[in-house]
Amino acid sequence: MTSSHPRALYCSTASVFAAFLLFLPGTAALAQRNAPDIPAVSGAFAIENARIVQAPGRVIDSGTVVIRDGLIEAVGADIAIPYDAARIDGTGKTVYAAFIDGLSMIGVPKPKQKNDLPPVPDRSNPPDDRAGIQPQRDVRTLLASDEKSIDEYRKAGFGAAHIVPHGRMLPGSGAIILLAGENANAMVLSGDYSMYAQFEGARGMYPGTPMGMTAKMRQLYREAERRKAMQMNYDQDAAGTTRPEFDAVHYAFFPVIENTKPVFYYVDDVLEIYRALKLRDDLGFELMLGGLNESFDAVDILKSADVPLFVTLDLPEKPDWMKEFKADSIQYVLDNYDPEERTASYRDLEAERRNLEARAFLTRSRYAGAAADLKKAGLRFGFTTKGVKAKDLRENIRELIENGLSEDDALAALTVDSADLLGLGSSLGTIDAGKIANLIIADGDLFAKETQYEFVFVDGHKYAYPKKDEEDESKEGDDEKTKTKTKTNRRKINPKTRR
Repeated sequence: MTSSHPRALYCSTASVFAAFLLFLPGTAALAQRNAPDIPAVSGAFAIENARIVQAPGRVIDSGTVVIRDGLIEAVGADIAIPYDAARIDGTGKTVYAAFIDGLSMIGVPKPKQKNDLPPVPDRSNPPDDRAGIQPQRDVRTLLASDEKSIDEYRKAGFGAAHIVPHGRMLPGSGAIILLAGENANAMVLSGDYSMYAQFEGARGMYPGTPMGMTAKMRQLYREAERRKAMQMNYDQDAAGTTRPEFDAVHYAFFPVIENTKPVFYYVDDVLEIYRALKLRDDLGFELMLGGLNESFDAVDILKSADVPLFVTLDLPEKPDWMKEFKADSIQYVLDNYDPEERTASYRDLEAERRNLEARAFLTRSRYAGAAADLKKAGLRFGFTTKGVKAKDLRENIRELIENGLSEDDALAALTVDSADLLGLGSSLGTIDAGKIANLIIADGDLFAKETQYEFVFVDGHKYAYPKKDEEDESKEGDDEKTKTKTKTNRRKINPKTRR
């Protein structure tokens, strides 16, 4: 039944007229473009015709990766590209999983040193914060999404990181973050992940020595166990029981005691490795080890320890002479190295100098070969960038490769092994459907010096890093536009000036 009401007749006529307009050229497109329920950006990308290294040893020679809403939707050789996906031509490019940092301070501003602190009355028993004992601090409250290190490490290929606070013996709890997000909350993947510890003593007070820090860790742990037992008894039956006093430092140990939160110890030398393992054995907490500068002297003990390992990418600094020498010159120095060389007189000073240079080179090579030694022993490990500048990472990784670590093993340590050791294997580390879209698009072999990481995806967000020559061309283009505009303005102004 058709209504004869004037308003109904008007609406019907208007509907017909609107439908007619949709068939006019350009009108439908205009209507769609202005429709509020159609998003301007789909959040989908398709990287097509690319070589895809899904994981070390698992390669698709030419395929497509589809990303949608931060996740990898599909990957394979014959993938249909969704109509709404922004296409990225991967011809001549290789796609890798983005790197995972096992321990760092990415995105955590370094606190300014305070020189106006009051003196400590009793240096043998200082306040916890002055002694560097702050396990209750949460790195999530310190994270700054605009901190420049986030973009620096992302440009170097990193998409995720286990970050911890700056500090001394017990700086606080760590978190797993993605290197993308408008604010700190958007970056966090897993919070309160670890208790970070290191043998970094308090200055001029207790505990200032490794032995003192070991004793302090035992004291804190045992006291936390006692307080936890008291709290449990109170929770079970509070009637007639004095309420336990809350203490933030000791209560921070509760999840460690429950083995729901590991202690991540950063260790520099062999003695620190032994100390951390002894504490683990005596107290019973879950342990993770990072740093491991001298792991080449502790391979057997690390193999029997069966703990997650994260090897440092911070190599000893090259001596100035080594930076200037070419490979054949260094080989000449090594060929003439005599470990028994002794200086008999001033005439032998040159020979001793060459000998010391060779010894320095061999020592540094031993540190650079530590990762290969662990891999030969059958150990899995990730990497930590703590203390390394982002611009030096690629060169340091290449040096590990030159000293015996295969490229596949280096890639594994940066991706799948790190993900598994951190408990993130279901969401990160490989290029598989369902995982977080953390990817690198490179124009060559991953670790080659000349290779450019053109795009880095983190949590599905695309970050472009154009080549330097493209940046230069862009700048030149801008300069040329400026010059042309200036000349044009002069042409407009000059006639008036003549008048």
